[in-house]
Amino acid sequence: MKRFLLVILILLLISYVLKEENVSASSINNNHTNITEPTKPIKDATPVDYEIPQENLRPIEEATGSEIERILAKDSRMLVKNYTSYPYKTIVLLNMIFTNITYIGTGTVIAPDTILTAAHNVYDSRFGGWATEITAYAGATANKATFCKFLSQNKLI
Repeated sequence: MKRFLLVILILLLISYVLKEENVSASSINNNHTNITEPTKPIKDATPVDYEIPQENLRPIEEATGSEIERILAKDSRMLVKNYTSYPYKTIVLLNMIFTNITYIGTGTVIAPDTILTAAHNVYDSRFGGWATEITAYAGATANKATFCKFLSQNKLI
């Protein structure tokens, strides 16, 4: 019973926040209902340098003071050496520009023309709404994207 009440309370809180920010699916869908053209790569599969030094960029969560992101228990992360194998080759580095502020994020390629990412990488009311530009880098290393880069054409939530 307590768990049920907690879930109801959380849902009410979420609906209140969305109502206060006046955000609804219809207000942020950007009228992209008939998407027929796939996103085209800016360059073919050739290494490209980053336009913005990555060491200066921070995740959105860090910029907003969120402390939700943390590793529980022992940190067993390892550097992936063979990022050309599945599933690692489907992960992309994102650079999102919100009104002259650039943040980093990640996404997953789920189709030849589609990247799945967290909604706050695309739209965040704290930074002026929609990201004005999103660049995805495939095969990202510390210095460059070893495969290619893509520039977003459509953003959907």
